[in-house]
Amino acid sequence: MTSAFAIFIEQYNMTGSEKADGYSACAFTGLSEQEKEEVFRILETELPWSAEWLFFLDRDRAIAVAKEMEAALRTQCRDSVHYLQKQLVKFTGDFIYQQHMVDGYATHPASVRAAVISAVDVAPANRAQIDFFKQVLRTERDERAVFRAGWHLLDKVNFPGDRPVNEKKYDDLLDDLRMNRAEVNLRVLETIEAWERMGAAGRIDDAPDGSA
Repeated sequence: MTSAFAIFIEQYNMTGSEKADGYSACAFTGLSEQEKEEVFRILETELPWSAEWLFFLDRDRAIAVAKEMEAALRTQCRDSVHYLQKQLVKFTGDFIYQQHMVDGYATHPASVRAAVISAVDVAPANRAQIDFFKQVLRTERDERAVFRAGWHLLDKVNFPGDRPVNEKKYDDLLDDLRMNRAEVNLRVLETIEAWERMGAAGRIDDAPDGSA
């Protein structure tokens, strides 16, 4: 038994908050080929939350497993599907899984929506993603989701925060979003869109598959 496998088993058997902390890289570095097979099998039972480490072990095999499970979870409208979709965007670059997150957003309860928004943010800036964040600011009422969408939107359009005057404006916009008032959210969006119209945000690339 390698030391890596011993660490993995120890972390796998943890409970409570320690289990919630997840695995560490040292649990997967130095595994024998036989141990990799065993670890992969165990991680499959912990999907979708183990998806990142599944990709770490065997990217091509993990893609096949994740795609199959993503389709099943999406059909069942499971709240955890966004985590698999995030990893698929990250490791395959296929923006169809970003679109699945956007399309399924409204089906998630408020407690999950902020996490879905951050999952959408994992992709490089693209028009479909930008438009999704804007739509959240227009229609969403959950405080965490509104703030998360505004925060990611500011980042994706490269809203400046590097000089003192810009930093204050950036912080003021985030403070406005924390108020979570519909009319204020719309004013924040107007400010961001005015910045875009000035051309200061630079070029936002379309999604590679042209879907944005």
